[in-house]
Amino acid sequence: SRHATIWAQAGQSIPATGTTHADYFYGTIPCTRKMTDAEINGEYEWETGKVIVETFEKQGIDAAQMPGVLVHSHGPFAWGKNAEDAV
Repeated sequence: SRHATIWAQAGQSIPATGTTHADYFYGTIPCTRKMTDAEINGEYEWETGKVIVETFEKQGIDAAQMPGVLVHSHGPFAWGKNAEDAV
């Protein structure tokens, strides 16, 4: 969504503030740290995945309970059991 992209561009997590949010995400949607120039200029897709995993591990987040993340200065990523759940 354009709004999630705005939060990611700002480097901010999205706090849980209502029931509609809670229907899909169980808590604050995290935002990763800003990627380094070396990560961006290297194997970008691989490094993006690594920074997502790093964020979940550092914050103790279960990816099954939080099916999305914001990548700082980039945008949102989402996943699910199937394509329909990921959208």
